Amino acid sequence: MTRLGDHIFKVGIRGCAVVVHNGSIVFERYAYKSYNTSGHEGFSQTKSIGALVTGFAWTKHQLDLDADITTTYGVKSPRPYPVTSRQIMSQALAGENGPGESWQYDAVGTRWINHLPDVILNATGRKASEIFQTEFHVPLGLSDEFKWRDADNVFAAGT
Repeated sequence: MTRLGDHIFKVGIRGCAVVVHNGSIVFERYAYKSYNTSGHEGFSQTKSIGALVTGFAWTKHQLDLDADITTTYGVKSPRPYPVTSRQIMSQALAGENGPGESWQYDAVGTRWINHLPDVILNATGRKASEIFQTEFHVPLGLSDEFKWRDADNVFAAGT
């Protein structure tokens, strides 16, 4: 595991690495001496939290993943054609003629992922940050130091 950890920290910027196998932590390393005292950028990890909030809205029958976001939720399509929340989350919107034509990762969240907070708000009447806070953060007992920065504008940043 030490070699794995050495390799992980050589690949780009990493703040931590945790490997869980069969429900137990088998490897854990942090790049900072005191990882609990300062915030770390979540970057695209927060897209998973956005997907969690989106999935919550879907399970509560407040969001139709396959509905056109413009027609159903009044959110302008990020493409010159109609798109759905499912297509935004799959990131298969790089083509000019229709979804699924081409895939491209929305690294910063400014191409199409940033439309999901508005879809969530219009579908549920609640901000994504509020859903995360009340339905996940508090019930899971997450630290107050965990912040999902800018959750109501883009699902691709956080500390």
